[in-house]
Amino acid sequence: MRQFADDPDEVIEEKGMVLCRINGTDLSLSLSFDDDGVLYCDDGRRKIKARVWIEKNLARLDVLAARILTEVEEEEHFVPVPSKKELASGAEENCRTTTDVVFEDLKQSNFFTSAIYLLSNAGDGKTMVMNRLARMTANAYREGKIHFIFLPIELGGRPFMRFDDLFIGELARKYRFRDYYFGALIELVKLGFVVLGLDGFEEMSVEGKDDKVISSLGELLSLFDSCGKIVVSARTAFYNYALENRVAIGDVMQRYDIEFSAYRLEPWTTSQFRELMSNYGINEKESAAVLGKLTARLGPSHPILTRPVLAHRLVRYIYESNGEYSRDLDSIGAVKEEVCQSKVLDDFVGVLLRREATEKWLSKSNKEKGGSQLLKLADHYVVLQSLAEEMWLSRTEFVKIDFLKDWMGVVCDQLGIGVAETRDCQEKILYHALLKADGTHYAFCHEAFAMYFLGRQIACLLAEEGYGMQLLQLLSLDVLSDAVVDEAAYHLSILNPGFDRVCKQLHSLKGGVSKNTPLGQNIGSLLMAYRMKAGVSEPCVFQDLYFSRSTMYGVALRNVRFEHCYFEALSVIGVDKWEDVVFTDSIIESIEIASLKDRIKDVVIDEESIPTKIIFREDDIYSPAMIREKLAMIGAELPEDLIAAATDDAIVPSEELSVFLKIVKLFTRTYYVTETLLSLKFGGDWSRIQKDILPVLIKHGLLALSERQRSGSTIGYRLGVAVSKIVHAQKVARGDFKRFLSDVKHL
Repeated sequence: MRQFADDPDEVIEEKGMVLCRINGTDLSLSLSFDDDGVLYCDDGRRKIKARVWIEKNLARLDVLAARILTEVEEEEHFVPVPSKKELASGAEENCRTTTDVVFEDLKQSNFFTSAIYLLSNAGDGKTMVMNRLARMTANAYREGKIHFIFLPIELGGRPFMRFDDLFIGELARKYRFRDYYFGALIELVKLGFVVLGLDGFEEMSVEGKDDKVISSLGELLSLFDSCGKIVVSARTAFYNYALENRVAIGDVMQRYDIEFSAYRLEPWTTSQFRELMSNYGINEKESAAVLGKLTARLGPSHPILTRPVLAHRLVRYIYESNGEYSRDLDSIGAVKEEVCQSKVLDDFVGVLLRREATEKWLSKSNKEKGGSQLLKLADHYVVLQSLAEEMWLSRTEFVKIDFLKDWMGVVCDQLGIGVAETRDCQEKILYHALLKADGTHYAFCHEAFAMYFLGRQIACLLAEEGYGMQLLQLLSLDVLSDAVVDEAAYHLSILNPGFDRVCKQLHSLKGGVSKNTPLGQNIGSLLMAYRMKAGVSEPCVFQDLYFSRSTMYGVALRNVRFEHCYFEALSVIGVDKWEDVVFTDSIIESIEIASLKDRIKDVVIDEESIPTKIIFREDDIYSPAMIREKLAMIGAELPEDLIAAATDDAIVPSEELSVFLKIVKLFTRTYYVTETLLSLKFGGDWSRIQKDILPVLIKHGLLALSERQRSGSTIGYRLGVAVSKIVHAQKVARGDFKRFLSDVKHL
């Protein structure tokens, strides 16, 4: 009750009576238990079960359900999104309709905190699924079928902020609901009345960095105290990183009962695209003609057919164009060209803007002649690029109507547009195909378009010299998302200002600013992405820059020298080649190697640049000697004295430690593991491990018997020590199990 009170210190509890003030109303409650131990509440008007009283009077779920149905837009053309559910054994289970199976999961009673992830790439429909779930639960609640509400909180594109400010601010701003304090909201989650949905969680890592964001998620889960449910939508890469980074969230899972599950949203097939056209009322014959044209030109797996966001925009365009779409469809993509999502989005935006310029943005004068174009096609790009830049600099995802009209006037003045035409433009911008209205607020209709235009703006500024201060402001504000960097790199490769010039320009722009700032990371990301997109192979030098994990993932390095740089992670898995690469005075957190068949040629790593960790198959190797040995075996050139030391000092990890570390990785998804899961993990070796090694791990307190068992399972195990201690001890043990035990016990 204290969590809901206006002043927790004024709550009086005495002899089954509770006196408090909630939302300005004085309450006097009498509490009692019946013979079955069920708590009842008497507020002077009636005596009812305490859960019912909380639901109606404190949670006010009826009001919240009504607000959700009002504020969460219904997608009338919604097409069910298929998915694959990850099972604890590592296998996957096909799900025809994601919303239905997740809804069933939310209705299940658990004795632990359930964290459900919705995973996909950008534009694959995560937000559509979250909004659909919100409306499904709100309707089911109003019909009396369930007694909880699913509350989606939009996070995408926002700077990192405290969860308490975020949740309560979103309730007030979007849902116009001001009845909860943060503590009250968490209490309702624990009681099962509210399921939180964090939509676009990975976007919060832009400013806070992944570790900080994952740690904050761990802190949030700890508040649930092994109760409640939460749904998190994120891109697949972020989820994989979160599971790998066990330190940030592992200790919370060791103290509380938390289980992770994940649904990976599948790309659309042609059947979903056909269903979408049918939902728009497009007849079967026309649908077949459209789909035939697109698949023949682009292929059935093209992003414009498989990404729901792009598919919805395309079908809406076809629906509104009254059959005048054949030429525009032919302009999207290119025959026999490698599929490039940036090119797809670029061509698609071109189709929409061409229609705006030639059919919608026409002057009101000379109406008998149909009116003249208010803006050229190129000007439409300028307008939206400028708006994306303004929203980025203002750290907002929407602008108010008055600002939008005034800003449109300023842009028209810069373009030399007349007064009468400017007024027309100020009216037209309110109905632009790529913007959406939410009352008096306007935003891009999807974050993919906001990132597209911001990336294009950065590319244009880099291609034209003389915009140093404007670029400095853009790149210094915050870390750009991967999607913005990709769009900027793609458009740079089209504009082709020359890699050497851009490299010198950005290094000069950075000056003496630390590489650990947003400016240092953005410059590193932009240069590496541009080099890859443009296929540049000429020698270059990167100095004092920061390279994130996503920036360097799957990158083939050639003729590159890194000096005083920082790398979150490098990987030689699936990379064509590393050739003529030098790392000098740099910091490399980790290098991932799939097997010793991964070969690199003429790659020089000096002593200061030796990585802190090597990920080899499923093992994390921290031993300096073993790291040097593995690097030498795949062809890296190290100082001779380091190679000799590696040969003399290399230690093979003990089997006990290797087995235990593999078991630890299973705890990234669940708070305890069963013997059935362990037998699947170790296969034919399990019977020997169960007999010889498992008792040793239990004896030394590394594993402990779980207090709770799943139905049908015999024995379950929990971690007996904190994950942070395990990681630290692993670093210093150098493969020795006795040394590992000693370090764990003394931390």
